[in-house]
Amino acid sequence: MAKRLILGLLLLLLSGITIAIEELKYRVIELLGILGLGVYNPKILAGVEVSGTLKQASSKGFRLIADYIFGNNSSRSVSGGNQEVSMTAPVTIQ
Repeated sequence: MAKRLILGLLLLLLSGITIAIEELKYRVIELLGILGLGVYNPKILAGVEVSGTLKQASSKGFRLIADYIFGNNSSRSVSGGNQEVSMTAPVTIQ
């Protein structure tokens, strides 16, 4: 299923259709030549540590994080169900 999701996202990206990806909100507090110093709004970070080859670990880690983001977590929403978390860019793999 994760492979289909990734393939679908890649096809959309390559097709020229624009996908809105939420990015962390920030404000610039000082410009230093071509660089800017900014302050980010509060954020939630989710991470997992998995083992295996890069391909195995990134696939397993992606599934775990996606499961959490889409509501399989212990946070409760106002309605009493599990709370979904907004997915933002960047997503990193180490």
